[in-house]
Amino acid sequence: YQQLVTDVMLSLVILLFSSETLIEVVTLWIVLELVSVLLILMERGYENYPVAIKYLVFCATPGDISILSIWVLTSQRHGFIESLLIPLTELSQTSMSVGLLESVILVIGFLTKLGQFPLHSWLPTAYYHAPSPGTAVMSGLLSKMGAFSLFVVISMFSLDPAVFYIMMAQGIVTSLYGYLMTTVQTNVKKVIVYSSLGHMGVVTMLFALYGLVRQPIIQTLIVVYVVYHGIAKALGFINISIMEQLANTHELYKLG
Repeated sequence: YQQLVTDVMLSLVILLFSSETLIEVVTLWIVLELVSVLLILMERGYENYPVAIKYLVFCATPGDISILSIWVLTSQRHGFIESLLIPLTELSQTSMSVGLLESVILVIGFLTKLGQFPLHSWLPTAYYHAPSPGTAVMSGLLSKMGAFSLFVVISMFSLDPAVFYIMMAQGIVTSLYGYLMTTVQTNVKKVIVYSSLGHMGVVTMLFALYGLVRQPIIQTLIVVYVVYHGIAKALGFINISIMEQLANTHELYKLG
């Protein structure tokens, strides 16, 4: 069953990243969140219910609010149903100006998906307690849903510049916290989990910089960094899965 859930999740991720309309993004985003909860519950069942609830409250809910806010704001210009069917490339041609509050609502859910402070606590918990093959998908691909959606938001809306300074502060705090926590872990899975938190802080800082200066080189750097992190972390968690089978432990000093 875990293999089936993982394959479904991978298929949905491919469809999300190749979405051409807003209705595809909204629908696939919500379905992926539900499948993620199912994957978290597959490791220890009932014991992981608190983890699944934490994921729903601190990650899925803010993400859903942001993704639905895109629909609400675009519908003011294009109509309630029409905004869902217009190609994303066409929506991004006429950038819509929004205030600070709307800007924060638009990005907060996607920053949470990247595990950014102050709603970062779900990431170490969910990544650690989910099955390692599932964590490989969550860290390697699902976290990139936040980066994908931030690109969509920045292309479709003229956000208040203040929101990018907030993002920069979030990225700095999250990165420092993630890397410092990485250095004190004795559990190899937690090492990679907190390392992911640090890397996502760097990605957030790059997004903040891109939002302020809009240089294509920064956009390219974000894409390269995100792809690098996805491959590295997916391989890392897959290797941890092999360690579990061979040694039945995550502790560094027991692994030798």
